[in-house]
Amino acid sequence: MVTVRNGTGGGFGGFSLGTVGPVHAIVGGPGGVGVAYRSGRWYSVKTLWYARRSYQGPVLIRGARLDGPGSVVFGEGHTLGFLADTGSPGHVVGVLRSWPGATWVRAPGCYGFQVDGTSFSYTLVLAIRAPLSN
Repeated sequence: MVTVRNGTGGGFGGFSLGTVGPVHAIVGGPGGVGVAYRSGRWYSVKTLWYARRSYQGPVLIRGARLDGPGSVVFGEGHTLGFLADTGSPGHVVGVLRSWPGATWVRAPGCYGFQVDGTSFSYTLVLAIRAPLSN
């Protein structure tokens, strides 16, 4: 679950999105709480996708809103319709291949991510909720 806040985030802590398969995401925010920040017409959620060291093959990650219409894009800005890596060593940080950036959505809701590789295909789900009223 991710809560929407105004402003920009600092630091990085968070929780793992899924434990199945060799590719995962850490969804972050200050103090280890998942937070979506509003930037104009978009909400951004800090996201670090990574592959376990045991998997060296290609990765394709796509997103879609599950509970209504809406876009999902990836990257430092809202520019990429999907994340793809051919298995090249160019994204290695320490012992992990990783793809840092953000997940960008137009509105709070329920979002799914299709994660595909040469020997796996699975879906991860993330809920982004509107801020609570006082």
